[in-house]
Amino acid sequence: MPVEVTDRYIRIRIQNPKQFIRFRTKTLGKGIKAIIGFRKGGGSQIQSLLFDKKRWTVKEARKWVKEHDMQISETVVKMAIVDWYLQEKFGCDECV
Repeated sequence: MPVEVTDRYIRIRIQNPKQFIRFRTKTLGKGIKAIIGFRKGGGSQIQSLLFDKKRWTVKEARKWVKEHDMQISETVVKMAIVDWYLQEKFGCDECV
């Protein structure tokens, strides 16, 4: 899992972004955001996780990903799909 550190975030890449045609960001809470990637043929997955540098160290972020890897994937992706649908259908950013 490649790690990139910016001014604000620690980004941990889960999947190559070239596999996706569009993206959506979903806040998980506690200084963590998931970047959800949507494939052209259908389906979606977590592409990256962003950890707020004010709350997380690289070591803590890596540990969190290792501990939560499969537990968050399906739930977060489903929530992002619902958010996307509501945005497309009703023009609502925070409907849920």
